[in-house]
Amino acid sequence: MSDLRNQTPSTTYKGLLQVNDYSNGVDATSKFVQDGEGTDSALAIGTTKVGIGTTSPSQELDVSGNVVADEYALDQTGTSSSAVAIHAPATNELAIRTNSTEAIRIDSSGQIGIGTTSPSANLEIFSAVKPIIRLDGTGNNAGQTNFGEIQFYNRDGSADGPNVAASIHAESASSDGAGGVLVFSTEDGGADSEGEVATPRMTIAADGKVGIGTVPLGYKLDVQGSTTSSANSSVANLHASAAGAEAVLLVKNDSATGEGARIALFNSNTGSYPNANKAALVLESATPALCVCFNTDAGTTQATFKFLSDSNAFFVANTSSVPSTPTGGGVMYVEGGALKYKGSSGTITTLGVA
Repeated sequence: MSDLRNQTPSTTYKGLLQVNDYSNGVDATSKFVQDGEGTDSALAIGTTKVGIGTTSPSQELDVSGNVVADEYALDQTGTSSSAVAIHAPATNELAIRTNSTEAIRIDSSGQIGIGTTSPSANLEIFSAVKPIIRLDGTGNNAGQTNFGEIQFYNRDGSADGPNVAASIHAESASSDGAGGVLVFSTEDGGADSEGEVATPRMTIAADGKVGIGTVPLGYKLDVQGSTTSSANSSVANLHASAAGAEAVLLVKNDSATGEGARIALFNSNTGSYPNANKAALVLESATPALCVCFNTDAGTTQATFKFLSDSNAFFVANTSSVPSTPTGGGVMYVEGGALKYKGSSGTITTLGVA
């Protein structure tokens, strides 16, 4: 075989490859590989590094340009010291580094960790300060525009089939994008619900008011019962099952005087609150006294009944008209300061004078 070293390139050697400046051999400075006519190729070779498209590779293999491959196979090296890298830190695991710190880890079971190298859930996010997930959308083109949603999807194909079982989404509160509304929805799983969109159940308005079964209108908490064929519909239930436990509904007003707290009952079919078809259970702060008021919104001064805690007394207001004759019973009332009783026969007896 002929010795081709230090030969002048000619047509005979067009098919050969040579390293530029071959007379000095390959050294630490990478040089382009040339064809037999001395034309540079894209490949540059040094003693420890190879460059494609560059004569100054910074790594063992440095490509200046795009790389296309069916698959990238990474040998397990345990760690990576590069500032930005994709490497295999352990068997069947993948890690991505940025700024010399591992940012993302996919373990052998497919769990993804962001900010952690040992995720224990499908997706685990860690930050020493406060981890934040942001859904970025535009909701300023109209009020009630959905600009971000988290969906809980059920892939079970039986019964009502795959569907969004529940969701939480945010809506714009106004057409200019100011304010936000949070809506919680669930799918009822009925016989005809396959593929249906989850129904809104609870809404938190931009001003913090909460609506359950309705959009809140004017109240801190607005609860609407279900519309069923039943004459009675429960909209709330306070339940304590443990022995000695209490189910407590706490209505609190921190004012030291005047009306402390109120529970109002009214028929919304006759108009908006307050109206003439209502009752209220009111705590009067000054006494304190528990007052029952009917068909009035003038406060505890016009209470129909008062339970006075300071004297363990019971106050009954004067009636504005004599009660009608009761059927199968009797009625006790106060008229002109006198305590009276009216039986089913219509007889009125004065039990105590004014």
